[in-house]
Amino acid sequence: CYEGEYTRNSIDLLYDTAGKKLVTTEEIQKEICVFYKELVGSAADNLVGIDLDVVRKGNQLTADAAQGLVVPVTNDEIDVSLAAVKEFFDTGKMLRKINNTSVTLIPKVQNATSIKDFRPIACCSIVYKLISKILTSRMQVVIGDVIRNAQSGFIPGRNISVSYSILVNGAPTSPIPAKKGDKHFKYHPRCKKLNITHMMFADDLLMFSRADIPSVTALFGAFTKFSLDSGLLANLHKSEVYTAGIPDDMSDQIVEQIGIPKGNLFADCKPLIEKIVDRVRSWTAKFLSYAGRLQLIKSVLFGIQMYWSQIFVMPKKVMKEIQRICRCFLWTGSDLGSKKAPVVWEQMCFPKSCGGWNLTNLVIWNKATVVKHLWALSMKQDRPWVKWIHIYYVKNQNFWSMPVPNGLTWSLRKIWHSRDMVMQVGTFDQFTYASKFKINKMYKYLHDIGGHVSWKRIICNSKATPKAAFIVWLALHKRLPTKDRLRGWGMNISSTCELCQAADESLDHLFFDCSVSKEVWSGVLQHLGVSRSVMQWELEVQWCSVKSRSTKEADIRRSIAFSETVYALWLQRNANLFKNKLDSIDCIVRRILFIVACRCE
Repeated sequence: CYEGEYTRNSIDLLYDTAGKKLVTTEEIQKEICVFYKELVGSAADNLVGIDLDVVRKGNQLTADAAQGLVVPVTNDEIDVSLAAVKEFFDTGKMLRKINNTSVTLIPKVQNATSIKDFRPIACCSIVYKLISKILTSRMQVVIGDVIRNAQSGFIPGRNISVSYSILVNGAPTSPIPAKKGDKHFKYHPRCKKLNITHMMFADDLLMFSRADIPSVTALFGAFTKFSLDSGLLANLHKSEVYTAGIPDDMSDQIVEQIGIPKGNLFADCKPLIEKIVDRVRSWTAKFLSYAGRLQLIKSVLFGIQMYWSQIFVMPKKVMKEIQRICRCFLWTGSDLGSKKAPVVWEQMCFPKSCGGWNLTNLVIWNKATVVKHLWALSMKQDRPWVKWIHIYYVKNQNFWSMPVPNGLTWSLRKIWHSRDMVMQVGTFDQFTYASKFKINKMYKYLHDIGGHVSWKRIICNSKATPKAAFIVWLALHKRLPTKDRLRGWGMNISSTCELCQAADESLDHLFFDCSVSKEVWSGVLQHLGVSRSVMQWELEVQWCSVKSRSTKEADIRRSIAFSETVYALWLQRNANLFKNKLDSIDCIVRRILFIVACRCE
């Protein structure tokens, strides 16, 4: 496994900017160092210096707060054994080996051959991280005095790390000194009352202005001045402009004026879809059972989407596209399959007791996350975006009874329309716990599920192997692709049972009218101490449902044996169909009993 990961992440081939092929380690290291030296190692030609008049007009720390940032570091703040940490605060100097960030390159695409196809991941030393933690802990106490509430994060004027080493195939290159640091204006019509001109996040900056040339020019000029003073430059290729409420020609003029491309909503969600597709394609070549794919969908793919949906109101089109990818991956093993699903996706999202597999219905989950934003709008009056909505749209009206305001964006309209779902209940109380909104509770309320199935205990209480449980689940839904179903879809195949070669194959015949399957199941029952004749499929399901309710060890064994027998017979049927291979009855029985014993252990 480790060797496979190393092979995938190693850089054995690279093309430079001129298209020259590089294959030796020395050539690859040199090209990577040149690339990153140009990126972070070039100093700005001219730094005009900080305009103190501009700084004095902004928020400032009190003398006491400023003094609190530079008081001596005590042994309570750091571990006494790490003398290097205290030495830094005493002398202001840091050993170069410590003040050096190693950057490892991870490929973003398969068969990466260009430096831009790799994602740089910074790896800092432990001592470096401890020093950073002490600095940020102190700044956290006073940061609210100089940073407005509208800012969701803080970006310092310079980084503590002043040099970088690029890790090429695990070996560090020589360090690269980092010399770059990370009147006519009118407010945006929806930002003036809160005096919002920009919002800063961890590594993103949003700037707002009125959609006219003078205002945009003034805003961009202010940022340019900041760049000249600090050496921090924006990557215009990764920046986008969003306009609303103005003619297309005006929008085009603004874009032309500042040289930043337009953005659009669906395109903004493409990274989410691409991330899921890339993850699916990385699994495609692996031999995964239905149960294996199902687990990956539940634990990985849904996890990626749910993080996004808790932050943003996601378009329904995006949710449906993600569900399509997950559905195709489950039934075909890829994201591009067009195979008809044996069970509809909505059924898969039902609880196991209702005949489903307890997957998350992403469309309904998205509705539940919208209600979370509604809850924040009602309860979290201190949040900047909530203040903004109340100032510009609610305007001291009763939020619950007022009509939907004109001019709302589609995301705000979704939040407004979600009032009806809450008003049917009357209160948020049943969806909150410890003053926090619980999306799961809202999801369960919105999810319209069917009634319980009679065989629910076979699946809910199953201790069989996951792949056996999934095949049994398909059989209980009568969705296994037996020959009678395949012929019904127009396939020109033989209808003869692959096990006994004596009758037409159907689900009821395969389990357990077939002489082979009947003998296998009878042999398993005898070894488990059950002396009775083998019954038809529906009666065997009823018998297993009763055993699945019991907590007795003997009944648990019999319940597991039922699922493992169905799975083993299905495997034997496929082995004979595709490989012309059929094991003896004794061999099949022994294999089933061995698995039962292992599962009970």
